[in-house]
Amino acid sequence: MFILKVGGNMKKITEYITITELAPLLNVSRPTLYKYMLDYEAGEVRNIKYELIIIFDYITKEATNKVDIINFINKQKEGEDSALFRKVKKLLKEDKKFKELITHLLKSYEDYEPLLLELKKGQ
Repeated sequence: MFILKVGGNMKKITEYITITELAPLLNVSRPTLYKYMLDYEAGEVRNIKYELIIIFDYITKEATNKVDIINFINKQKEGEDSALFRKVKKLLKEDKKFKELITHLLKSYEDYEPLLLELKKGQ
């Protein structure tokens, strides 16, 4: 049995939202979330994804309810995709070598896709 000592920032994180609700929103397991929370509270953040640190900071410093937390997480997810797509689009326009690399990777993927499907069937 895993016993979690709740105090400090961890108590603040779980004040408005449960671990069971938060873990799937962050795409991590509950045990992993517990570990991240313990590390966060101890100031050992080097093994925590930066995106999660931002979310933990928001929860501990600004959130006032569960809806705030869920909305913040959803905005973070939208922003990541948008920023990534903007970067890729910019690089595709500006960098010929990058465009060649992406084109090569996509062609290679298309060649390997049937093989990957066959491998998945055999698992």
